[in-house]
Amino acid sequence: MQENHKRFRWHKTSETSAADLLRECGEKLTDRALWTEFQGRFQRRIFLYLMRALRLRRIQDDACDVVPDLAQEVYLRLVQHDGRVLRSFRGTTEFSVLAFLGRISSSVVTDYQRQLATEKRRAPVVPIESIKAGELTGSRSAGAAEFDSNAIGSILSWIDVERIVEGDPDRKNARRNALIFKLHYIDGFQAAEIARFPGFELTKSGVESILARMRKRIQE
Repeated sequence: MQENHKRFRWHKTSETSAADLLRECGEKLTDRALWTEFQGRFQRRIFLYLMRALRLRRIQDDACDVVPDLAQEVYLRLVQHDGRVLRSFRGTTEFSVLAFLGRISSSVVTDYQRQLATEKRRAPVVPIESIKAGELTGSRSAGAAEFDSNAIGSILSWIDVERIVEGDPDRKNARRNALIFKLHYIDGFQAAEIARFPGFELTKSGVESILARMRKRIQE
């Protein structure tokens, strides 16, 4: 009898619901513990959604190379604009959370497919050399030694960032580096904040080193 009582004893759980966890991550973008829990519960699902979307769209790229980069893009969309998409989530069930993450993953793959198609047919875009010549900033002094951080947003609004990715000697992490570049110069996150984002696994000095290297490449 005592054994049966133990078997059917009610076990309380303190685990945050999936929907609440999603919203909390939006409220506390740099909370490492929250994002560690998020990764543990949802990262495998995100990878599965991405692989499924790639297969449905018959994208032949090696999943081992592409999926981690696309997963970083999913995370970027979750945290950009101060986590607005997370904070505005109104679902209440785990199913609604998974559907939400599935939609974002599908959207990322759709944009990736569109990017691949565009690369095949587009004309040459603004070369890095034009930045070197100062054409993007117009009146920039030829002797200016400092990179104009305030102008980077307008530069990136029409320069093809993929050219920066393609020219990055760190081929394994080229897309990650471009995301970090955009997070800092477009979304306004500091190096320490970016280092705490899930997926990057970098220190503050590591982020600063990437930003410095990419600034130098554009300046050269």
